[in-house]
Amino acid sequence: MLTELVLNSDSEWTVGDTFDTSGMTGEYYKMRYQQQLQLGRRIWLEEYQKLKKGNTTDTEQTIQALIMCLEEKERKVKEKEKEVQEKENEKERDVKLFHWQMEQKEAEKDQEIKRYLHQLQEKDREEAEKEQRNHNQLQEKDRELQEKDRELQEKDRELQEKDGKLQEKHRELQEKDMELLEKHRELQEKDRELQEKHRELQEKDMELQEKHREHQEKDRELQEKHREL
Repeated sequence: MLTELVLNSDSEWTVGDTFDTSGMTGEYYKMRYQQQLQLGRRIWLEEYQKLKKGNTTDTEQTIQALIMCLEEKERKVKEKEKEVQEKENEKERDVKLFHWQMEQKEAEKDQEIKRYLHQLQEKDREEAEKEQRNHNQLQEKDRELQEKDRELQEKDRELQEKDGKLQEKHRELQEKDMELLEKHRELQEKDRELQEKHRELQEKDMELQEKHREHQEKDRELQEKHREL
């Protein structure tokens, strides 16, 4: 913001308008001060014309005073113009520095974005390669599983055939077992009969032994009688 000093009709400096300097240039300030300077000269010229009609000595003194005042005012105006120009130059330098800094930041930002995009592209490429590898591995695993499933189905078919054969063998063994049980029962029956016959034979043998003993006893008695005779 900048506050303007203007010259009034009494040749006095007064505070004028306050301007926003963001959209103003040094040329604008020069134009404004030139306008004020011309206004001051016109006022002084009018005062000078009035004084020419009065006392010559007073007029000369007044002229000298006006000239000195005018020179002082011109000096102040020049100082003010110089100050404004310096501020404008400083502002321009600040603007250029700001623009340069912004350009540097934009360049750094662009480089950072490029690096980030490159990293993203590299990551996308790695992810795509990884995904392709995983896909290939899954396909290979699926192929292996299908092959394993086919082998298992074949083995299951073979096992079912073997199970059928085993069941047939088991049925045959059960039939043979039944036959063996029947034969064992028959053998047990024969053994019982043999035992019974053996018992009968033992009884007959005992009877024979008893008869033999009796026969021996009779024979001994006969021998005894024969000796007595």
